[in-house]
Amino acid sequence: MVRLVKFSIVGVMNSGIDIFIFAMLSYFGTHYLVAQCISFFCGVLNSYAFNRSWTFQQKGRVDKREFTKFFMLNLVVLLFTSWVLSLLYTGASLPLSVSKLVSAASGAFLNFAGSRLWVFRLSSEKKEGTL
Repeated sequence: MVRLVKFSIVGVMNSGIDIFIFAMLSYFGTHYLVAQCISFFCGVLNSYAFNRSWTFQQKGRVDKREFTKFFMLNLVVLLFTSWVLSLLYTGASLPLSVSKLVSAASGAFLNFAGSRLWVFRLSSEKKEGTL
């Protein structure tokens, strides 16, 4: 439960970065899917640093496998959130801001599960095989 709270706090920071950059890019006429990709990865940079060290308490040097998993997970989340964004904005004709908020929230659940179960598994959990 503590990890979920920490992940949520980091997620709020990441979402703030993502939404702010998305809003600025959209305001200046950037296509919404291009803005989605740029803003999402700005949030991802913040996410890796804080989730690795604070939420999941990984110490030491960055493991290349861990970073690759993190990057792959976030590509999947980006594709999912972009699909949701497009579906809501163009398919359901919801306002862009509402579509963005819903897509970001839906991606948070997928991101937490992937981070917790695949990317940042604690070393004791790896040895014991528990989640």
